Amino acid sequence: MKQLLLCLILLSLGSCKKDDPDALPAATQVGANMGGYLLDGLAVRATGRPGYNGLLSSVNSIAPVAGEFLNDSMLCVQLCSIQNEQRYRLTLFVRYHGLGVYQFHEITPQFGGASLSALRNHAFLYQDCSSYGCAVKSYITDSLHTGTLTITYINGSPGIVAGLFEFMAYDAYNKEIIKVSSGRFDLSE
Repeated sequence: MKQLLLCLILLSLGSCKKDDPDALPAATQVGANMGGYLLDGLAVRATGRPGYNGLLSSVNSIAPVAGEFLNDSMLCVQLCSIQNEQRYRLTLFVRYHGLGVYQFHEITPQFGGASLSALRNHAFLYQDCSSYGCAVKSYITDSLHTGTLTITYINGSPGIVAGLFEFMAYDAYNKEIIKVSSGRFDLSE
């Protein structure tokens, strides 16, 4: 009986999948302001960050998915999440010209760190935690750590954009590489 119980436990543990895109929100195109991705195989859903009083609608809060069209030729999307005391802010920046696949493959400053004319397509992941003393990590794509963003839907009239993304990125300070896969977002500006 003990052996049977042990076998059942081992089988159930073996059937758990680390890389489970089903743990992410659906890839929709309706302006649902939702998104998520797998970070080294672990599901990260865009949850936003509560503000000072613990509400998503309060001062200093951050929406789960936010973004904007800039100068009719640039798109910036941010997915923010808190999971198990880890805070994540993923930024996607592309110079776009409609539906299609855009490459992250050039060295560039991150969005917000340079003039718009100096920016190239890139993905950036900032990670820290809510407890004191944890390491801050900043990963960015470059010519060696690349990826793609596929814009699958744009409707400029209500300001809806949806897409899929994946990339490898590097933290030069901590000398770490991450893999983001099965990424998706559905944004209403």
